Amino acid sequence: MVESRKTHNGYKTPFYLILLLSTAIGPLGCSENTAYEVIDLHFKNATQVETILQYAISDSPEIQFSEKTVLIPSNSKNINTVLRIIKEIDKPPTSYKLDFDKQNIKSRSTNTKKDAVFLLEGKETITQYNNHQMKILILKASTNSSLISITSLSLKGANQNFQKNNWLVQHDKVNDMAKDIFPSGFTLRTISQPNP
Repeated sequence: MVESRKTHNGYKTPFYLILLLSTAIGPLGCSENTAYEVIDLHFKNATQVETILQYAISDSPEIQFSEKTVLIPSNSKNINTVLRIIKEIDKPPTSYKLDFDKQNIKSRSTNTKKDAVFLLEGKETITQYNNHQMKILILKASTNSSLISITSLSLKGANQNFQKNNWLVQHDKVNDMAKDIFPSGFTLRTISQPNP
């Protein structure tokens, strides 16, 4: 799934010319003789991979991203970790189910209140729940964890509270984040994981 190849700054493609020009204009931490591992992405884009790597690796400023390509200096101490993470996440989108505990539902009526939201990896889902409007984005972080981003706007009262949070969530475990929206927590479950 993950293909990598070695290259040098002297390689004449538009991407590397841009990289060289960027180096001349501003510091990117590259020298003219730096060798790189080039990783071609098949299912994810560089922005999605960069977001996950920021959470997974605390010190990775030398990694460069461009559309469907990731460049890692060949002498990087994190190269094996980065390759392993990319190999694990560069797969077709996974579907998830975000289950809410019944105790989370604050109001009752004759209308059925939803107790789950279905999510597709990489696609933003907009929903309303417990007087909050939410935008939810989920990205796969590993086989049993995902990065979930929830941007919420309180629809109750004059003081509308806007907040954005990101969490690394373990699958099939009750997570107690976002207590103002989900007082009893939520559980993230994988419902389909396509094979490439």
